[in-house]
Amino acid sequence: MSAISAVTAKHLQHLRSFYDAAPVELNWAARCYRDVLAHYYNLLIPSTASVLEIGCGSGGLLSRINAARKVGVDI
Repeated sequence: MSAISAVTAKHLQHLRSFYDAAPVELNWAARCYRDVLAHYYNLLIPSTASVLEIGCGSGGLLSRINAARKVGVDI
């Protein structure tokens, strides 16, 4: 496998820095928003379903979903 280009390396470092600086704790509005989403998702998603969340972050929303199997993927 060849080494990644300098441009790709710079881009990946920029992404890494962005996500490393992201807040760990959610603010009140973000927590409430996830609660509202989870409420409506739980009305639509059967408890026997499998759920895949792409871009799940720390998994806060996914943890509130009442599904039999839950998988989250993020950078």
